[in-house]
Amino acid sequence: MLIYNLVAAVFCLILVGFVFLAILWVLNALFVIIAAVQASDGKFYRYPMTIRFIQ
Repeated sequence: MLIYNLVAAVFCLILVGFVFLAILWVLNALFVIIAAVQASDGKFYRYPMTIRFIQ
């Protein structure tokens, strides 16, 4: 999410990034809630927008 927020921050110079930042913040909050529910059930949850650098 940090990488996506940095890209959106660069786009803020063009005034399009503010929309991206708002969408990213909402998605981040939603993913955290879903991950917390999954963790409380004892299930593994992988964030959908995660970039895999090391496998």
